[in-house]
Amino acid sequence: MKKILLLLISLVLFYACVPVKKLEEEQAKSSKLQLENQALMEELQKMGLLKAGMEEEIDSLKKRLKGLKSDTLALSEKYRSEKKRNEELNKLYDDLVAQNKKLLSSSSAEKQALLSDLENQKRELANKEQQLNEEKAKIDLLSKELAAREQKVQELEALLNKKDAALADLKKRIEDALLAFNKDELSVEIKDGKIYVSLQEKLLFKSGSAVVDAKGRSALVKLADVLAKQTDVDILIEGHTDNVPIKTECIKDNWDLSVARATAIVRILQESSIKPERFIASGRGEYVPVAPNTTPEGKAKNRRTEIILAPKLDEIFKILQSPD
Repeated sequence: MKKILLLLISLVLFYACVPVKKLEEEQAKSSKLQLENQALMEELQKMGLLKAGMEEEIDSLKKRLKGLKSDTLALSEKYRSEKKRNEELNKLYDDLVAQNKKLLSSSSAEKQALLSDLENQKRELANKEQQLNEEKAKIDLLSKELAAREQKVQELEALLNKKDAALADLKKRIEDALLAFNKDELSVEIKDGKIYVSLQEKLLFKSGSAVVDAKGRSALVKLADVLAKQTDVDILIEGHTDNVPIKTECIKDNWDLSVARATAIVRILQESSIKPERFIASGRGEYVPVAPNTTPEGKAKNRRTEIILAPKLDEIFKILQSPD
């Protein structure tokens, strides 16, 4: 009789917790969130590729700048060589004029030959002067192009240095805000031009739960106070788990758990008046571990939530897209 009574109570609690219709709705929402997460991660990958392309463009510009400087030096040397030759031709011309005066008394045939030779020398001199002017025009054009590219490279370098300095300053302010928490509970580091705030499970959640603990909420509130004042960064929240399977009445698997945890953190951060469009919430499940899942320590490291702060690159894109 006691077993039958316990069974009836369990059934009542089960259907009270998760009605069939609500469960179907939650599963549909979860599927939609996973699709949105996939699209957002693809967009994030595109941004990473775009950043890599931008860095390659900067390297290419630096190499071309070096080549242009080398070409300018070569053209300057050629200009000096042509100028020297022009002076030699002028001297030759003067010598021919002197010879012509001396030979005025010579025969008509000799005079004609000298005049013909003189005309040839004049034409050669005119051609050399034209070539010299063309080379000078090319040098001027290359110098202007080089100056424009140097300015563009300097603007990019200055902007990147400014972004790096701002990122370092933000990291310092985050670390200062989170000094009360232990290193085994959270970490802050700069990687690939972004700030990664990694929060361990024991700081935020109970095992298998997506409800943030009081201590974790305190850390998130302190972090939100800093981020609310830093409006030029996007905020990506990624939930991560170990590889231990999970399935409860409310959580289907590790995908569900990681997404639910990321979303729970977004809601707490949003309470500090951070605009919703700055957030991206995603779950990575067990598929991006930072340690082997073969030991309890490794699994503990993998059960984490990462808050990734990515600076906006609008100004850099404008410089790259501007004409030379």
